[in-house]
Amino acid sequence: MKIKKLLRFYFCADRVNDALNNLITAKACRSIFGVHDTRTCFNKISEIIEQKVLLGELWQYLHAAVQCDADKEELLKKYAYFKGKVCDKAINCAVMRFRRKIMGVDRFERALKLLPKIVNLCKCE
Repeated sequence: MKIKKLLRFYFCADRVNDALNNLITAKACRSIFGVHDTRTCFNKISEIIEQKVLLGELWQYLHAAVQCDADKEELLKKYAYFKGKVCDKAINCAVMRFRRKIMGVDRFERALKLLPKIVNLCKCE
């Protein structure tokens, strides 16, 4: 997984949460107004809630890594949204430290598979 995508997800987690909450509300309204079958809406809402839990666990893991170097958080944010190659030594050092701290991120495989769709949905670019 690309470090920039992980950092973009980390820094736009509020937007991700709001978007998923809006999806849950929309599915619930479709059920209430009879647009879709209640069981179908319930199943979709359950899937979205499960995705929120997975993404929340990933965010907590990333948050622990970022908070270890709270003074480097702004550098990581600059890197996440920087287009092109970064030549700033301080940013590169912060990214390398972050990369070392998240070596175990692969255990969040299910959440990582959701990230490309979620980042695009919330326009975290």
